Amino acid sequence: MKMSLIVNNQANVSHTGNQYTLGANAIWIKIDGIRYELPRVVPNKAELDYSNSAGIALNSPFFQHVSTTLDVNSILDVTRAARITDEYRKYLDSHGIGDFYFQFPQSKILTDRIRQQIHQIQNNAGAKIITDYELSREQSIDEFERQITETRNRYRKHLVSPTLDLGILQENLFAEKLEILFDKGFKRFNVIYRSIPQNITNWIDLTQGIHGKDVWCNVVGVTPRWHRSSMVSMISTVFLFGVHTVSMGYPWGGTPGARPYLFNSGTHRFNLAQPGTPYDNSRAVSYVDMQLEADLARQHIINGTYYTTHVPSKQGLRRSLNSIA
Repeated sequence: MKMSLIVNNQANVSHTGNQYTLGANAIWIKIDGIRYELPRVVPNKAELDYSNSAGIALNSPFFQHVSTTLDVNSILDVTRAARITDEYRKYLDSHGIGDFYFQFPQSKILTDRIRQQIHQIQNNAGAKIITDYELSREQSIDEFERQITETRNRYRKHLVSPTLDLGILQENLFAEKLEILFDKGFKRFNVIYRSIPQNITNWIDLTQGIHGKDVWCNVVGVTPRWHRSSMVSMISTVFLFGVHTVSMGYPWGGTPGARPYLFNSGTHRFNLAQPGTPYDNSRAVSYVDMQLEADLARQHIINGTYYTTHVPSKQGLRRSLNSIA
């Protein structure tokens, strides 16, 4: 039976700064008849493991399965593909609705064989969502349209979710591909996080493109957790653009010996935790607090006070807004 998705843009509000206009959205979705309210922070599989170790429930209906590789061809290895499939299946069985993020270096080009393997891993794992990828982020609009249409026709029982890279370099190409998604009636799509200052034109095209629309935009691969100089949460900053769900990627260097930092709900900055705080606990508690802030933001969007009251009341979030718009 085909997975059903209904998306309703319940409320939206905009902010015009000195340079750009941003928009925020509160939506609800129904997946197979069950309603969920967004925006939401989506835990990746590492964060699910942290919560399990800490004994702190995240209570998320969604999760992001991240599979990283420096060599995109490695996914064609039968043993590795089977291992990824088995792992994804286990998380789907225990954690609900999953989305698959294949994290690879931005400069790499996929082959059609690699792309089909990514689809097969998701299908064989029993996923309801099939995440699709472009062979190249710089490929033409015609190629993009052909590929996403082909995938939707092949996986008619699934919710096909195309992926756009916010690092697209060609002028207007990101915006044009976004319009293709809307024209073709895709209700859900992913965007790969890239540096906001370096890709600000695409970020503005995204916020203006999804504003007020009945679509579900899922941002994947956010790294790092905070802005290095200000310690402001990058998840919080991404939500300023009106996206609906956001998840972390994996740092390429890993996190050996990482110190525990806690998300501060009052400022939306991260602060070093008290000595003795377990790292697993800091990650789980931070997720819970970020989701509580997303719930609060949702209510402010509905009330029309997100940019005028909520954001200014959070020092770090206000700083991020001022640096963008």
